[in-house]
Amino acid sequence: MTSTPSGSTETIAFSETPTLLNVNMANITKLTPTNYIMWNRQVHALLDGYDLAGYIDGSVTAPSEMITTAGVSAANPAYKFWKRQDKLIYSAILGTITTTIQPLLSRSNTAAEIWEKLKSIYATPSWGHIQQMRQHIKQWSKGTKTITEYFQGHTTRFDELALLGKPLEHAEQIEFLLGGLSEDYKSVVDQTEIRDKPPTLTELLEKLLNREAKLMCAAATTPSLPATAHAANYKGNSNNNQYNNNNRNNKSHGSSYNSQQSIPASPFTPWQPRANAAIASPYNANNWLLDSGATHHITSDLNNLSLHQPYTGGEDVTIADGSGLSISHTGSALISTPSRSLALTDVLYVPNIHKNLISVYRMCNANKVSVEFFPAHFQVKDLKTGVQLLQGRTKDELYEWPVNPPKPSSHFTTTTPKTDLTSWHSRLGHPSLSTLKVVVSQFSLPVSNSLQKQFNCSDCLLNKTHKLPFHTNTITSTQPLEYLYIDLWTSPIVSIDNFKYYLVIVDHYTRYSWFYPIKQKSHVKDVFMTFKALVANKFQRKIIHLYSDNGGEFIALRSFLSSNGITHLTTPPHTPEHNGISERKHRHIVETGLTLLGQASMPKSYWSYAFTIAIYLINRMSSDVIGGISPYKRLFGQAPNYLKLRVFGCLCFPWLRPYTTHKLDDRPAPCVFLGYSQTQSAYLCLNRTTGRVYTSRHVQFVENTYPFTKPTLDPFTNLEESNNHSITTTVPSPPFVQLPSVPPPTRDPHQPPPSQPAPSPSPLSPPSMSSPVMTSSPQFSSNRDSTTLHGDYSHVDYGLSSPSNPPGPITSPTTSKSPSEPTSSPSHSNQPNKTPPNSPSSSSSSPTPIPSPSPQSSNSPPPPPQNQHSMRTRAKNNITKPIKKLTLAATPKGKSKIPTTVAEALRDPNWRNAMSEEFNAGLRNSTYDLVPPKPHQNFVGTRWIFTIKYNPDGSINRYKARFLAKGFHQQHGLDYSNTFSPVIKSTTVQTVLDIAVSRSWDIRQLDINNAFLQGRLTEDVYVAQPPGFINPDRPNYVCHLKKALHGLKQAPRAWYQELRGFLLTCGFTNSVANTSLFIRQHNKDYIYILVYVDDFLITGSNSNLIAQFITCLANRFSLKDLGQLSYFLEIEATRTKAGLHLMQRRYVLDLLTKTKMLDAKTVSTPMSPTPKLTLTSGTPIDNPGGYRQILGSL
Repeated sequence: MTSTPSGSTETIAFSETPTLLNVNMANITKLTPTNYIMWNRQVHALLDGYDLAGYIDGSVTAPSEMITTAGVSAANPAYKFWKRQDKLIYSAILGTITTTIQPLLSRSNTAAEIWEKLKSIYATPSWGHIQQMRQHIKQWSKGTKTITEYFQGHTTRFDELALLGKPLEHAEQIEFLLGGLSEDYKSVVDQTEIRDKPPTLTELLEKLLNREAKLMCAAATTPSLPATAHAANYKGNSNNNQYNNNNRNNKSHGSSYNSQQSIPASPFTPWQPRANAAIASPYNANNWLLDSGATHHITSDLNNLSLHQPYTGGEDVTIADGSGLSISHTGSALISTPSRSLALTDVLYVPNIHKNLISVYRMCNANKVSVEFFPAHFQVKDLKTGVQLLQGRTKDELYEWPVNPPKPSSHFTTTTPKTDLTSWHSRLGHPSLSTLKVVVSQFSLPVSNSLQKQFNCSDCLLNKTHKLPFHTNTITSTQPLEYLYIDLWTSPIVSIDNFKYYLVIVDHYTRYSWFYPIKQKSHVKDVFMTFKALVANKFQRKIIHLYSDNGGEFIALRSFLSSNGITHLTTPPHTPEHNGISERKHRHIVETGLTLLGQASMPKSYWSYAFTIAIYLINRMSSDVIGGISPYKRLFGQAPNYLKLRVFGCLCFPWLRPYTTHKLDDRPAPCVFLGYSQTQSAYLCLNRTTGRVYTSRHVQFVENTYPFTKPTLDPFTNLEESNNHSITTTVPSPPFVQLPSVPPPTRDPHQPPPSQPAPSPSPLSPPSMSSPVMTSSPQFSSNRDSTTLHGDYSHVDYGLSSPSNPPGPITSPTTSKSPSEPTSSPSHSNQPNKTPPNSPSSSSSSPTPIPSPSPQSSNSPPPPPQNQHSMRTRAKNNITKPIKKLTLAATPKGKSKIPTTVAEALRDPNWRNAMSEEFNAGLRNSTYDLVPPKPHQNFVGTRWIFTIKYNPDGSINRYKARFLAKGFHQQHGLDYSNTFSPVIKSTTVQTVLDIAVSRSWDIRQLDINNAFLQGRLTEDVYVAQPPGFINPDRPNYVCHLKKALHGLKQAPRAWYQELRGFLLTCGFTNSVANTSLFIRQHNKDYIYILVYVDDFLITGSNSNLIAQFITCLANRFSLKDLGQLSYFLEIEATRTKAGLHLMQRRYVLDLLTKTKMLDAKTVSTPMSPTPKLTLTSGTPIDNPGGYRQILGSL
């Protein structure tokens, strides 16, 4: 057979030799859910013309694949020819089907299977399908359609019923056609009904077309010009609303009338055509209804659309019963509120629907509003300001948009010159095309040309650039590991096992996900290398493509990926949508994990366990993306075991007989279920008392009880009453502690608590400030970095050893004031209550539960006796005169006081915030781990010191709290060896400043935050927990330092080694004359750095080079850029044109204030020069420390 391109004459030649025929179906109308009959006829006719109809109707069957000749089996050439021809037909038919229907045919492998599948969907003669088609025929009316559209809609439905085997009789067809016509066609209906025999469909169509042509001619008739019209038109509703003219009995429904009042003289010339109209705003009886399930706005009245155009797409509106309603037009509309109008864009005009529906989703997104639904009303609010725009009430159990009463509006038209659309676009400030159309239509602006769908404005294209819409992912995969999507998620909270991130890897073909919690971003490379080796060994396949963003942790993989033949695809800059599979997986994991934590009332610091079990369950849930099967089954080829699943966070009792010390110990222990082990067939159970995670197969579960919502004293008793009692308990707090800004009132610890129980604290709320014992993240010595194949879990057991004396349950004492407590006087209401340091409420790390008050204590005191005397007094008439008690004592407002104790500091919000910042800095830097104490360890005490940093003008800069180690507890050779302090020499400072000033160089000043916390220790140092921040679950544990701490003898040396190593890598050289001076030469430019512990002075010949280095330094260390040199080493510096002025005025004033000599008289020397001093003369001072400190400050 030979053929020519579509649109020209084709010549088909047949021969006896079978030839493959490639059928061209380019002219076939694409199949939609509503045109199956015509599509079926077109395709069948075309294939029948090529003598290929047997491939779809089953008359040409597939021959056998193999033939046997003389006992020898060989491939059947006839089968090969049949298969190739069938595939050509298969491909051609698929090309004539819309993309919305093609997924239904994903399992059809031959052309005959496609044909039968479509027939079973659209031509199955079921009773429900037949009734649905008959209902559509009854509801089909002409409305605003043309006769051709109306007639075609009926005949299509008649043919569909005939295809289903239930054709309508000819008389019934005529009856349905006449029943849907309007009153304008009553004459044709009457003529048809009086006939003895019904006419044919062709005759009836001819009569209806003639009648339609007459109606159109009559409507086109217009009066001759010049003409003047004055009319007031009101479009009322159809629910018997009445409009009253001068007489109340004169009622009209939606009609127009002519006003009989006198008309003033017109300013126009007699020959100019003009029209004046007063028209009331339209009011539709079928008001708009809010629908949260609608995906588009839908209207049944074309008059509701201010702008509209015919709809040319092939889609229908699908309603609840599965049927489709055709769309005639699309357009836009405006709905009013008291403050502004809301735009409804892309409104679908569906003639056969009975309600006007507002899509809540589209309205909220297009107008930036929110909708709140209540039982009897709803509210529409502005999304940015929260201001209420509209409030409507329900009507007939529906949320109906309220419509204001119609207000008359006047319109005037004349033959003045019109402005083109481009000019209006410029006049209105370059609005969008949709907004421009609304304004032009709403205010009837004169436009010379029609509103085209799109026009180009160069200014808008230059200044209104947005992201382009994203389309469906076109990547297809045919096997596992062909495309992998990888991404890193950062947690705002460090987990209970010290994880800050997790890595997720998603396979595109199976949608199976691997989950790895990690502590640092640099671990991504090691995790992926291990993962690659595991999956390659398990599935005997290679990873082909890896898709990620442009994060540094993934860029570091490029050398490894290229060496292993893996293509690395990345997203465009600032376009995370291209990595949408992993981004959506993040949302699925986080939402599921937070739901599990919320159900179990567990703190969010357990997110690593919750997210791990979330991905474990997600991999075992069916997914619509892969045909309704689970990712686990698609990857491993077997169904997952659902019988082992248990409720996360529930109470469990693992068998712990091997861990007991003697035979009478309890064999099970109450634990919390945390997940499943990936290396054993076992469960993970957390013992809250010891903090240990057990791995056990022998576990009994109580799935309706959650230990984090009930006390841990005795979980064996009253398990049945867990749902009837509300019991509060303290849960571990998140690692970063944010103290409350206002301290709660304290009370006598021996006083009974209030009668109402205190509410249980939130898992993320800070601990009560009535006790300075603060909670922190328990530090686990975990092995969670080990990688497993399935990726659901990365660890099994932490192996935490319990302390010798495990702490008892910690209960948060309530801070609410008892009703029986006396109220403080107003004169002292602003002063914080002071708790003595030895108070039990501030010193006990494990307060005992406070007993409930006795019923007698809640009885109110008897009322005071009343005055029964007959004398009238002011008090009896409620006349009071307050007595003013004045005091002559004046308290001047002085400087902020530096606290001397931790309890005093915790009562001040400024110092509390400073302590919290210091504590959180240690957690961020992973300064220490909590470990149980051992007898051979040397324990170093800790304390807090407080100081106030001032600005050069004397104002307070910030409050500074330092967590210090008592270095005098250290032992040389045991926990420290060498010491060193990076202190710059004064002569070096003078020399460098002289060079900078003489050459007019910039002098920048920097301050490193928590400098000593950056240095790494090589010795084992153990210090006590921070006072006021003791872990309530492990109060006896000590801190094993990984990094230096303020106060340690080797802390300055460790910080200097860390800083020196970094500066040397940046190209600096260390001065031989002074180890705290670093110099870098870049071409002809120099940079000098002076280091005094954590204070830096940076100067050089190139300001840009200095700025680049400061940015590099800020990426490595947390710092404060103090700008130009102003105050360094207690010296004030002022830069002038003459040079650099240095003075110590503020330092001297502070020293005089400290020694209480500010008001002393000035003398030439502070002591008499005549007496001679010897070692034995004078009286020894009881406390020489103060004297020595003053001399050292000089």
